[in-house]
Amino acid sequence: MLSFSELSATEEGLNQIVTFQKYVPFLVKYIEESEANENALTLAHKCLINISTSQEGASAILNSKEDLILHLLNKICDTDYKFLDYCCYILSNLATFNGILKQKDFTSDETLQDKLLKCFLSSEQETRDKYKFLALYFATISGYPDRRRYVYLLV
Repeated sequence: MLSFSELSATEEGLNQIVTFQKYVPFLVKYIEESEANENALTLAHKCLINISTSQEGASAILNSKEDLILHLLNKICDTDYKFLDYCCYILSNLATFNGILKQKDFTSDETLQDKLLKCFLSSEQETRDKYKFLALYFATISGYPDRRRYVYLLV
């Protein structure tokens, strides 16, 4: 039997996960659990990374929680957050689909903008390495005209 992360790594598996409408909301809710098992959280994040690579998967993720993007952005502002790089991957993948524009993001919160910019432009190499995939998120988001001006304001 395949594990959930192995199942999400195949096209057929992704289709099964997205078709069964309870999996994706469960995974999204699970990654919010601070008391959850670390190995299980790692697998949940990896599954969401895989799921977020397809249009159907990204839509399912974005539709599972109203403020998901804000949640992920706020999580990654904590430079000690263990799953920071996974959240950056998920954000980067989701940004490639215009469904992301239905969610609130850094454009709706100036304090969050400041926090993200501070993390993203850190002079510490270790911190900069953690945020390398956030650059992909910003680059992709800047392709949407209504988000472009905010990205330019950030940098």
